[in-house]
Amino acid sequence: MVSGESHWGNYVRAVAYVFRREGLALRGFNMLIDSDVPQGSGLSSSAALEVAIGGVFNHAGNLGLSKEKIALLGQAAENDFIDCQCGVMDQMISACGKEGQAMLLDCESLKTQAVAIPKDLVVVIVNSNYPRKLVDSEYNQRRIDCENAAKKMQVNSLRKADMTTLDSVKNLLTKNEYKRAHHVISEKQRVLDAVDALAENNMTELRHLMTASHISLRDDFEVTVPATDGLVEICAAALQDRGAVRMTGGGFGGAIVCLCREEDISSIEEALEAHYEERFKLKANIYVCSAGDGLLVNDL
Repeated sequence: MVSGESHWGNYVRAVAYVFRREGLALRGFNMLIDSDVPQGSGLSSSAALEVAIGGVFNHAGNLGLSKEKIALLGQAAENDFIDCQCGVMDQMISACGKEGQAMLLDCESLKTQAVAIPKDLVVVIVNSNYPRKLVDSEYNQRRIDCENAAKKMQVNSLRKADMTTLDSVKNLLTKNEYKRAHHVISEKQRVLDAVDALAENNMTELRHLMTASHISLRDDFEVTVPATDGLVEICAAALQDRGAVRMTGGGFGGAIVCLCREEDISSIEEALEAHYEERFKLKANIYVCSAGDGLLVNDL
């Protein structure tokens, strides 16, 4: 099976490819694909499509695959057919998400923990509409740098490393290897701290963590662009201590995410209207969201 001219269509081909490689029988059927996830915005539209297609193949062929297995096959499609060396996080939340819950995911064991999102919080996505190009070579290079740093620390994964270990081998690492590893190791702790902050509905801590995360993504992982940095600045200034903001997705454009209360959405809208288009000659799209369930297949 080879790539075709339709970019998004290649993700369908990719899922079919990995299913057949696994020896899973596919049958023919007519399929209509409809989506309201904006493409190229860093909101995991490719993972959502992979999981949806995998769910349809599983249902149509009565294959008996778990949602976790469908997520893994979606990741394999991305890695081995599309040649983007992503992890499994996006596919897992698309497959196994729970309404009203964030997901804490162990990417090695695939063990998940549901983390309740406080009922008075809303998730506001702002799409920069910057012409995002998740250059596979750039994305893959981030992973290569992380893997090289792990090898030099003599661990099989950066999850096994800490800042003390990283600093002990700093002279063995390239500048980029050190910066990429510094982001991953610090981000790991921020994720764990965010679980506690959500449980306590602690906006002050969430704001601190998401601000630090964005700075790390900007300076250490280097995946932001001026438009997304600008969106974060504008929204953070509008929300002050009433919300938390950072970029989301793979970077190189795309979207940012704000956690705030419903009454503060208007502050974001007004700030964007006043400042974003003037600064970047782009029009942002705003999506007010809530966490929903993952993969669901219904018979018509």
